Amino acid sequence: MVRRLGAAETESGYTVVELADNVSDWTLEAGHHLDRRDDFQVPSDCYGDMMMTLVVAVGNMGHGTPCRQRLLWILTSIAMFLLNGLLQLGLSYILFDTTIKYSQEKYENGLPQRIDLMDSAMKSNVSMAGSSLGAETVGMCGAELASIRGYHIVYYMVIFLWYARMIQELSESMWICAVVWNVPALGSEKSCERDGLGGNALVESPKGRRSWSIEVLGASPLTADFEVLGGRNMEAEKASLQPGILPYSLTKRLEEHEGKIQIVVRLTTSLRFLFALACWITWVGAKFLALSSSTADIIIKSLSLQFLTHIDELLYHSFTSTSRQDEVAR
Repeated sequence: MVRRLGAAETESGYTVVELADNVSDWTLEAGHHLDRRDDFQVPSDCYGDMMMTLVVAVGNMGHGTPCRQRLLWILTSIAMFLLNGLLQLGLSYILFDTTIKYSQEKYENGLPQRIDLMDSAMKSNVSMAGSSLGAETVGMCGAELASIRGYHIVYYMVIFLWYARMIQELSESMWICAVVWNVPALGSEKSCERDGLGGNALVESPKGRRSWSIEVLGASPLTADFEVLGGRNMEAEKASLQPGILPYSLTKRLEEHEGKIQIVVRLTTSLRFLFALACWITWVGAKFLALSSSTADIIIKSLSLQFLTHIDELLYHSFTSTSRQDEVAR
């Protein structure tokens, strides 16, 4: 979950900041400005599970060997992630290399000869049924007209819905990449010298060892001598909050010290991003739908493509426990 604090100046000169939606606690700071807090929910699929697994693994580096249960979680997350990528890319390539190419062959083989034959028949007003190529061409045209007559609007609607679905996938992928690639570094020289929650930080959710949320606190340097949160003393609570802060971020600091893990973290979102950015599945799916010979055929193909785009969610909900799904969802 990504959050940014938001603020508004009051007449008394204090900055009033709402910590979260539907929460009555406020932060009062003298002469201090905070950005608005926004939330980002980790997606409930293989990509979100892999992202959270890596965040937890990075956050626990240097704190001893992970327990058997956590190690099992990491291994299953990696296995599901790799299986999902293999299935999505593999099935889409098989779909392109077999069905689409086979459907295009009848249009591509002898296409110049068919066009010349049709032009000459139209100019001379002579039937093309006299030759085998002409009869085959007439049969192909008749079959195509019969398949779409009165229902051609269905093709446009289905292809439009397919592109709309993939645009949503693209936007989600870009947002995930933007979040992970731009998480501010924790432990920079300026923020380490300050005593407080100023600067940017990745903060652990207090609900369980694996229940982490990515929380970006976009705060400018603390200039006040005090900070009040719902009448509580924040200085007394900073010690309890400090263990929840990740020792490494997912950006420059991690790239400098843990380059291999940084590559894996960025690969997690980059693969999801590339699936939609390269428009491979989008292009294959649109061509697969456009080569349908009947309305029933296009409906069946649409259902097949829905399975292809939901493999990540299918694997995630099939091979993860309910408690694990709840932890990722939180």
